[in-house]
Amino acid sequence: MANIWHARFRYRSYRSNLKVKNSEFRMIYYSLITNSHVSLLIQDEEFFVNCHHIRSIWAPIKECINILKSKSATLADCFMQMIKLAIAIFRLPSSNPYKVSAIQIFNRRYLEFQHPAYLLCYFLHPYYRGLSLNGEGFRNAAITATTLWQNLEYSEQECKELLTQFQKYDQKLKPYDLSYEKNMDMPEL
Repeated sequence: MANIWHARFRYRSYRSNLKVKNSEFRMIYYSLITNSHVSLLIQDEEFFVNCHHIRSIWAPIKECINILKSKSATLADCFMQMIKLAIAIFRLPSSNPYKVSAIQIFNRRYLEFQHPAYLLCYFLHPYYRGLSLNGEGFRNAAITATTLWQNLEYSEQECKELLTQFQKYDQKLKPYDLSYEKNMDMPEL
């Protein structure tokens, strides 16, 4: 019950701050605005509420894009940013009218991105090992690795050895138990 009252207080506080900012904005810039459509838009409080909703969606997208623009971004980083973006969209309040559209767009793009080789890259990157990969994801990564291994004409016995190494890697058993420092070893694209 306390959370509901806290949320209502924050919402009312936000609305009152928004009204103050809008009225200050109108007082300062009203004489400078000559377009009647823009003037009406600025007087509409709902416009600023919509701007806030849109910003809450674009902020995590912008962060994701900026990280992936770096020269040191890897496929594993792309996969991790997709996960972070999914979490950010999921955490949007249900009152945000753009949440449903954001989820639909994200789901469509995620299906395009969900390639077995990308999942394998994410799994093999030591920094992301063990993060957000369920049993089915591990299985898919292992199947992809053995398929690639077979395409390189390795024997069935060598594929079984690869699967054993995969399990040791996932469980951080020797020789895969060493720590990993992201800042020390990051290949550039």
